Amino acid sequence: MRQVLFLGLFFALLTLPGLALAQEEMKMILPIDVLDAYAYPTADDAKESAVFLTLKSHKAEDDRLIKAVALVSDTTKIYSDTAKEDAIELPANEQVVLKPHGPYIMFTDLTIPLSSGDAFPLTLTFEKEGDIEVMVNVRPQTENNTANEQ
Repeated sequence: MRQVLFLGLFFALLTLPGLALAQEEMKMILPIDVLDAYAYPTADDAKESAVFLTLKSHKAEDDRLIKAVALVSDTTKIYSDTAKEDAIELPANEQVVLKPHGPYIMFTDLTIPLSSGDAFPLTLTFEKEGDIEVMVNVRPQTENNTANEQ
């Protein structure tokens, strides 16, 4: 019996590196990764907030974020680095960070206040890739994360 358990454990340990590699390869299958999506808490009567996140492309062609929709807001706008664009360019095999003083997603008509610890779904629509749904975490604004966003 011990011998069977030992052999089973031995073969299980042999497959672990293969499983880790398979998980890494599965991550690369997604054409666009959306990382660290967050918003800050709002006052009860606030009507505006913003969402920040990182978009990482694994695609061979450029794409554009053209729309964002969330149930926490009746109106959502996309602000790019250039005033004349209401879309965010996502170059092939690159990443774009949406942050304060850069491109970001703006809620201009919140339907509920955002509280620290909350999370809500956000649907991002890309010109070529289509819809990707992500969860946005509401986290407190601190001096550290504000300084890192500049």
